[in-house]
Amino acid sequence: MLKQTILMTGATSFIGTHLLAKLVNEGYRVIALKRPESGPTFISDMVKWVDITSIDSTPGMLNDIYSIIHIATDYGRTGSSLVEQYICNVVLPLKLLELMSEYDIKRFVSTDSFFGKFEKDYAYMRTYIASKRHFVDLCKIYASEHPQISIQNLRLEHVYGEKDKLNKLIPFIINKLKNNETIDCTLAMQKRDFIYINDVVSAYLKILNNDFSSGYFEFEVGTGTAFTLKTMFETLKLKMNSTSQINYGSITMREDEIMESVADTSALNRLGWSAKYSLNDGVDSMLGIARK
Repeated sequence: MLKQTILMTGATSFIGTHLLAKLVNEGYRVIALKRPESGPTFISDMVKWVDITSIDSTPGMLNDIYSIIHIATDYGRTGSSLVEQYICNVVLPLKLLELMSEYDIKRFVSTDSFFGKFEKDYAYMRTYIASKRHFVDLCKIYASEHPQISIQNLRLEHVYGEKDKLNKLIPFIINKLKNNETIDCTLAMQKRDFIYINDVVSAYLKILNNDFSSGYFEFEVGTGTAFTLKTMFETLKLKMNSTSQINYGSITMREDEIMESVADTSALNRLGWSAKYSLNDGVDSMLGIARK
């Protein structure tokens, strides 16, 4: 049974790729926005790929949109300028917000990260954090001035899973372990709420399948339990039968490092959502090991 049409940014990203496949499987049609230099990563009659530069110049494209899901993010890790980060993290989603009134789109689902909870104390990626905070502030204002729309902001904890970019922490460690290479790292006592990609996707679906009144709503997405980085590294090493030497403490930790982050999932729990994958189950699934 066909469901509504979703307009989606970041569909070629790690999270976006998994969510797009699930949306199609659930019967949603998706208009997937991409950069002109990017190609489609998922082929289906249910998906229409559109260059992001053409969003407001294609007649009728935005008719009958049920919801906008904004995932596209610029962390500034790859040398992008402050202007480029601001365009992706603030200008683009603001443009989409303004199109909602024109096309009578009722819902906007935004994607955020746990870094924003520590903005005042964490210098790493400060331009990314500031731009995301600015957009959240504008969302709250926009929602208050446009009572016909509803905005849900999903603040994700440390997401992991298959098909993530190799320059991210977990894929980087996996690649080192796979090749039995030496790994230098901090003491790795930082605690993170590791959440498997399938649970993240199910959180988006839970949001889409619930009715909301107008206004701004925030949801923290995680398991509600934090593990040290060392626990994750050692779990991966054991399950991969790797002989890598992990030199804990060989790299100095940042002075303002976030030592613990864990999601308060109570808002999502009230909607009937909870994470299904334990750390062991998620790692098994990611590595392709059959669950026992």
